[in-house]
Formats: sequence, structure tokens, C-alpha cells
Amino acid sequence: MPRTVTERRLISQAAGGDPDAFLQLIQPHDRALRGLAYRMLRDRHLMDDAVQDAYLAAYRSLPRFRGDSTFKTWIFRITHNACIDIIRKRRDVAEVEDPVAEGFDDATSLRLDLAEALARLPLDHREVLLIVDLHGFDYGAASEILDIPVGTVRSRLSRARRSMQRLLEGGGS
Repeated sequence: MPRTVTERRLISQAAGGDPDAFLQLIQPHDRALRGLAYRMLRDRHLMDDAVQDAYLAAYRSLPRFRGDSTFKTWIFRITHNACIDIIRKRRDVAEVEDPVAEGFDDATSLRLDLAEALARLPLDHREVLLIVDLHGFDYGAASEILDIPVGTVRSRLSRARRSMQRLLEGGGS
């Protein structure tokens, strides 16, 4: 459900064809959506393609947005689906290695370790971990975004967290 009067007004205006209203709707979510797409696809060009496809699909579908979920959940689901479409079309998506150089501080090294471990997770574990732990969606919203039952969200998240722990401790997946 739209949270504010402003959001409802923007949805109505954008659904009526106002591109500026649509930009105002997606702007607060753009960085997070790009982060989701990059972490799923591991390629900046594919990330851009996925986000562009998602925005176009959302703009075209907005007149049918019923407000059963928040706009944020809805746009995350569309972006997730755009990423899955790209993955299906390009089974040859190469893993992008993060450059490692001497002299990184501990925080940078930790981020690189986390990124590497996340990239090694199976896609179904990676996506649930990103949506719940990184983007802060509750299990119900994650269930909507991923189009899976809440119980599946819980079990995948549990397995993903255990796998991440093993990877970060150097034990492999």
C-alpha cells in the first residue's frame, strides 16, 4: 500500500503518463535497485540493462499498480525479475573479480571478502540474502519480491547465512 499522500499522488500522476512524477517515485530507490542488480549480475553493463528494463516495465505497468504492496516492494520485484531475465538469456555471465591490491585497510578488505563470498553463493541464496539482510525487507515482502512462499524465504535465508559464514571462515561452500 502506498505509504504517503505524496507517494499516492506521484503514482497517480505517473500512471497518467507524467515522466517527472515517475522519476520522483524511483529516485529514492535507484541506488538500492542498482545495488541489487549489480550483486545479482556481477557486471555493471548488465546492471544498467536490468535497471533500465525494470524502469521501463514499471512505467508501462504503473496504471495497473493496485497498491497491494508498497511501491518499493513492487519496484524491487520488477528489478529482480529483470535480473532473472538477463541471467536466463545469458547463461554465460562471467564472474567479475574485484581487484585486490596491497595496502587495503581492514574495512576495505572485509568488503572485498564479503563481496567475494556473496558472489560464490548460488543465485537463489544470494538474492534472498540481499533482499532481507542488505535491503531490509521483511519475510513477507521478500516472499512477494521473489514470488516464493515465506517458508522458502526463511529456509533459503538460513542456508545462505550458514554458507556465508563458512565462506568467510575460509571453509568453502
